[in-house]
Amino acid sequence: MAAARRGLSLQQRDAYVRFDPFEGDRDVDVRCRVVKIVRTRRVHRCISPIGRDALHEMPAGTMARYEHALVEGEWRSFYVCAACMDAWLAMVAGPSWVKPTRSETSAENLQMSGGHDA
Repeated sequence: MAAARRGLSLQQRDAYVRFDPFEGDRDVDVRCRVVKIVRTRRVHRCISPIGRDALHEMPAGTMARYEHALVEGEWRSFYVCAACMDAWLAMVAGPSWVKPTRSETSAENLQMSGGHDA
């Protein structure tokens, strides 16, 4: 139900949550990790995994993967926008990755019903 409210298929939502921008770099102590798909309420920096040139700021209202965790004893939060996740997933999964259409990720289809939003 939550995925339908957000305009994503369950397959797309699952791929976004399983997506890990730190894959292979987890040689540190990570605890209390929480991963969600959110619609941002303010500007955040996207930690794009597709290259240093892709780092950018996401405007308010951007769909993103939000990760919050206790890393090496400090609370940290990270955001990756849907466009960067789609690009990375297309590189990794190839043609089998079905990215959401513009209408599926539009603000009209992302109605939050009391859930956490960043």
